[in-house]
Amino acid sequence: MFSWGARGIVHALQHPTHGVGVGLDVPPAAELRVFAGMNLYFDDQADLRMAALYEACDRLGVVREKAVGQTALAQALAASSMLAYPTLVPETSCIVAMEALASGCAVVTSDLGALSETTSGFGHLLPFDAERQRFVAAFTQKVVSALRT
Repeated sequence: MFSWGARGIVHALQHPTHGVGVGLDVPPAAELRVFAGMNLYFDDQADLRMAALYEACDRLGVVREKAVGQTALAQALAASSMLAYPTLVPETSCIVAMEALASGCAVVTSDLGALSETTSGFGHLLPFDAERQRFVAAFTQKVVSALRT
């Protein structure tokens, strides 16, 4: 997930298996920072399974950071104006979306699970499409559209 920063910084904040790779297809207009990893779960072996994602971040010039705690996450969101959250799993709730909204960020995400309830009409939701390329194209278009408003 990505958030467009008021100072031209883009942040990504997501559990690495929930779809952050989809968002890498959104071309950043500024610095892109990815906060993703299994370090909060004390599972360093899982990070080895995410090596391809991390290598893609490095290759694209993305600043990759480990997952962070709630305080650091809230600080990152407070410096942003948009959270782009291309999740591929049906969320039962989404604390990142709640924190983004509380910070005044626009939220762009899919309509999977309870995200429509979580965003309470304040999010830019798009229908999930299991066909990855169509979802990436629609997600990209939604992010660009939301950035223009």
